[in-house]
Amino acid sequence: MQQPNKNDKSKQSLKIIAITGAAVLLVRLLMWTDSFHSALLYIAVPFGISLALYYFTPHTEGSTWVRRFWNNMRSTMIILFASSLILMEGYVCVIMFLPIYFLFTLLAFIAAYLQHHSNKGSLNAHALPLVVIFLSLEGTTQTTSFDRLNIVTHTAVVDVDVATVKQRLAEPIQLNGDRHWILTVFPKPKSIGTVPLKQGAVRKYEFVYHRWFFANTHTGSMDVHFSRIEDNYIQTTITDTSYISTYMKVHGTEFTFEPINENQTRITLTVSFDRLLDPMWYFEPLERFAVAKGAAYFIDEVLGADSAKTTGENHV
Repeated sequence: MQQPNKNDKSKQSLKIIAITGAAVLLVRLLMWTDSFHSALLYIAVPFGISLALYYFTPHTEGSTWVRRFWNNMRSTMIILFASSLILMEGYVCVIMFLPIYFLFTLLAFIAAYLQHHSNKGSLNAHALPLVVIFLSLEGTTQTTSFDRLNIVTHTAVVDVDVATVKQRLAEPIQLNGDRHWILTVFPKPKSIGTVPLKQGAVRKYEFVYHRWFFANTHTGSMDVHFSRIEDNYIQTTITDTSYISTYMKVHGTEFTFEPINENQTRITLTVSFDRLLDPMWYFEPLERFAVAKGAAYFIDEVLGADSAKTTGENHV
């Protein structure tokens, strides 16, 4: 197998830089349009990057498809991290984006490989890119968008009475317990305000998100307005300027308390939100799962604290 010379490596580096620049420019253009959160960003861009790498970067004559695939994936990762730094994106965005990024860079490599090794006029050579183009249109218009409203419910039984549960909503909140792995990706509130449990009160959750772990900081708050309070029911509406508002628009929550006996309460926590990112088939299950785990964590850590471990179920 012929080894690449220094000139080939220099050309490859320059082409990777050029592809990175083109990707950054394209994403910047999408930022100025209503399609920034559409599938164009999360499907078409990684697919296009992988195709460009396959066709425009040099490869060793006689190299196996496995080696070409490895080189392609390595270069796409370099471009992902480089463009994320240039665009000031944070680690949460990168982690959420990685699985779908890998998927469509893989599909692009397969499409290019089929194009190169089969009859260029065959169905196999063109079907996959056409499917990807179709999928990339989601979210670009109202016609190509799916319903964004989501309602997630978690029900659990805690070993305290209703009065104690409501009292804990008015006490200082500490979120120190272990979280589900998907929640550990997201920074916890830096501070949580304490307010009396009465209609019209507003509890602030202050967030400080260091996109680059220690720099590129986004600050904001999630303001929880207690809009309706009854004996066994609490409704809140939410105003959100935290980093979470980049991914979803949280409308509010509903708490329902059902006394089982003197020492046990069935709590149902419902969260309503709009999904802001496309495609729906990727981001909606991810967000619903995270919200369900967040609701379960809040009940366990705050409302059912110091009681026996709660038992619950999600309705997602």
